[in-house]
Amino acid sequence: MARDIIMETLVIEPGSEYAIWSKTSENVMLGVCHVQKSSIRKLVIGEGVVQIGTMDARKGMFYRCYALREVVLPSSLQSIGRCVFQECIKLTGIVIPEGCRKIGEGAFDGCWALTKVTFQEGCASIGNGAFEDCHALLDVKLPESIQKIGNYAFRGCVCLTPMVYNWGKTCFRQLAKS
Repeated sequence: MARDIIMETLVIEPGSEYAIWSKTSENVMLGVCHVQKSSIRKLVIGEGVVQIGTMDARKGMFYRCYALREVVLPSSLQSIGRCVFQECIKLTGIVIPEGCRKIGEGAFDGCWALTKVTFQEGCASIGNGAFEDCHALLDVKLPESIQKIGNYAFRGCVCLTPMVYNWGKTCFRQLAKS
């Protein structure tokens, strides 16, 4: 029986043997294989990948990758699936590329060390609880392209200064008072 490969930096290009790809599209990444996920410190998703994970997964593909500190996403990315980076407790920052229209439910839930999220223009939807319990989150810059922010998207982000938007109060519930 073969053991999974241990690597600190994982680079996944379209068609990579380290990923499970959708049968309908070679640019939709559904999972990771042949790699010990607990060893990954840096993840680079290659240009051409349009989707990471699915919108109905119960646990995301990088769920509890406790060593993961850095993620580089391609400009080709259009969506981040449900719970993809959930509980990656050492991840400190993320840049959501232009053209990534949708962030799935719970995508970054429980990323305790996440301090900064930068959305490039083009993101339209942030799912329910997408950044819930990101306790260290200090800085979020939302683009004008945002059309929907799900319930509890930023709940439990106790370091985030409350923001006033027209999307409803529940997405920012339980924020620190300024």
